Amino acid sequence: MIEEIEKKSLKSIEPYKYIKAEYDIKLDANESQFNLSETVREKLYKYINDEFNANFYPNSDCDCLREAIAQYCNAAADDIVVGAGSDQLIDIIYKAFLNLGEKVVVPYPTFSMYELTARIYGGIPVRVGLKAGEEYKYDVPKFIQTIKTEKAKIAFICSPNSPTGNNLSIEEIKQIIKSCPETLIVVDEAYGEFTNQTAIPLTKEFDNLIILKTFSKAFGIAAARVGYSVSCSQTANILNKVKPPYNVATLSQIVAQSVMEDYAENNKRIQEIVKQRELLFAELSKISGIKVFPSESNFLLIKVEDSKRVYKALLDNRILVINFGEKEDLENCLRISVGLEWQNRLIVDSLQLTVHS
Repeated sequence: MIEEIEKKSLKSIEPYKYIKAEYDIKLDANESQFNLSETVREKLYKYINDEFNANFYPNSDCDCLREAIAQYCNAAADDIVVGAGSDQLIDIIYKAFLNLGEKVVVPYPTFSMYELTARIYGGIPVRVGLKAGEEYKYDVPKFIQTIKTEKAKIAFICSPNSPTGNNLSIEEIKQIIKSCPETLIVVDEAYGEFTNQTAIPLTKEFDNLIILKTFSKAFGIAAARVGYSVSCSQTANILNKVKPPYNVATLSQIVAQSVMEDYAENNKRIQEIVKQRELLFAELSKISGIKVFPSESNFLLIKVEDSKRVYKALLDNRILVINFGEKEDLENCLRISVGLEWQNRLIVDSLQLTVHS
């Protein structure tokens, strides 16, 4: 009976399933290997003991956190909307802008939630394939033409893109926005701290632009589930119309603000991850039988002859990565999060043995 009243848009959707595997090294989800610094831990301990009132609702507008984000981004607090991770912000964007049957242009391959959430809300995702033979480069003219031809309501750009690691230049992003003034352009910069650019300044110029950011990657607090958007204040006001009240827990707000204020330590960690990414890229590139794609993020995409066999061999060595298996345009590809130096050394050694066995 219940299947008969389920939303039609959910019929072909499978629930998200967390990978259950035994491992010693977890490199499958692009998480930071750095836990909270001692400075942040001391702040949280003091806050919980002296100030935390678990019986009261959180600050619904995340005022203090938005002020800290605004300073970090060189934006105004009214330009910021905070959500329970980027996933919730994607959901909020669809709630605010997408009507039933309207089209959403997405690159492919990319973060699956753009397409999945569009389908949940009755939208029609339209894929624009990245150039797999050219290291998954965006075809900007084709992207623009597809937006125009399909009369897309929303278009997503992931830069740096997951799972491929490449990004668009700011000029390319600006070209897309200027060419498609009647389409909302959402630029997901979840991995933006690992590259040397951001499109946030463009939000002062274009009201059809939203930038998505997260604390889960570079700031290393994936467990807190905090993300934010940056746009012009008028666009942010529209998002706030549908944002759930009290959507970010008080402790999550405090953790995010504390991590952001620990700027020097966090920047040091980001630089170390970038350094390890380049070293890991160089070492993996030396192994015959592995194609390594350039990355501006905190992970590397590799292609092997038999990804299923390599994935199993790594897991046998208690190293967890993600296998895209037979996924379209990612056949025999594995994505490896950049770890600490000793972790990266182990995965290089394991892959050398596995690929040539």
